[in-house]
Amino acid sequence: MRIFIGIASYMRPAGLSQALEGVGLLQKPADAIIQVIVADNDPEGSALTTCETIREGYPFPLHYLKVEERGVSFARNKLADFAVNHHGDFLAFIDDDEFPDPNWLVELLAVQSTTEADLVGGPVCRIFPEGAPDWTRNICFFEMRKEKKGLTSRNLDSGNLLISTRVFSHHNLVFDNSFARTGGEDAMFSAQARAVGLTLAWSDKAMVYESVPADRLSIGWLAARSFRVGTVTIMLDKNHFGTLLAFFCSLGKALVYLSAGLVSGVASFGISPYQGRRCLIFMSRAAGLICGLFGARAKMSPSPGPLQS
Repeated sequence: MRIFIGIASYMRPAGLSQALEGVGLLQKPADAIIQVIVADNDPEGSALTTCETIREGYPFPLHYLKVEERGVSFARNKLADFAVNHHGDFLAFIDDDEFPDPNWLVELLAVQSTTEADLVGGPVCRIFPEGAPDWTRNICFFEMRKEKKGLTSRNLDSGNLLISTRVFSHHNLVFDNSFARTGGEDAMFSAQARAVGLTLAWSDKAMVYESVPADRLSIGWLAARSFRVGTVTIMLDKNHFGTLLAFFCSLGKALVYLSAGLVSGVASFGISPYQGRRCLIFMSRAAGLICGLFGARAKMSPSPGPLQS
């Protein structure tokens, strides 16, 4: 069984080094041949030095790919092409701001074996910087997904994802490049996989850990991300429902978020400053949904790191 572990990276040498070190400590599944691929999304090739530094003495073959087109979907498709062309059976994705639990790959494969799923996802546990305010741990973007292991009908995040290479070679699925700079490519991939009859599963013990930088805890960053997610939602709904139904579906979601924002806003007066922040995040999501109805698209932050959803 040939397994490739793919890491999409963009100008994050310390994070990439930590991710590679964590992958190097993985418990090796029985009968598995593991290789690691780094897809560098920086045109200047900044990840090459990190790969060359860590390659000597590394427990697995380490491949470096330079991706000229900017955007996470291009990087993920490059990783998929490499795994397929080198006769891999599975491709496991992890991001360059994450590192895996030593049993990560074993747990993903165990669930894949019992369910025979084509895609298997797992939880991401966030690690906050010292001194981070308590309210940040309750923000929806940072909550760890909790779900029993087994087949699932929910979308899977590409920061912790095992995919059978048959998904690419036999079903011709790719990460949609129209989401390259907006995020949401993994949600679209999950939807397309279900549409062609593939199965998705969840491994509750296949844990990876994400280091959250301090700048992602600002209310400005959180509001901007919430707005962007709103604009992406209409793109996903159009794929699932069609243009007309997606319009009314997204409009309904906008009204729900607007109402939730108003409730949180009222609750914030003299009760909880946390509710005030929730108000702004909900209002930003509603604004993103409404703007998305009229074609607005918000790109992800250009700050270093993988362009992820």
